Amino acid sequence: MFYKDLYEPIIPRKRLTKNHQLLATAKKRGTTISNPKEFYRAKKGDTLWTVAKKNNIPFYTLLKNNSFAIQRLKPGDKLVIR
Repeated sequence: MFYKDLYEPIIPRKRLTKNHQLLATAKKRGTTISNPKEFYRAKKGDTLWTVAKKNNIPFYTLLKNNSFAIQRLKPGDKLVIR
């Protein structure tokens, strides 16, 4: 063992934010909608969770295909649902 091994700095790993964790899970669990046919216009008060429940689609599928909306869903945003 060399002394340099003892004194090398430990590089901390970046912690993933909650949004990055959700997107990583959505990549694994969600299915990709390759040729979208149905869309949903967001209304005031909508969240991704409520849109998924209203349209009877899995949350992670909605998130995977509309990852732009994870930060803030605004009224008038066009979401792919099928």
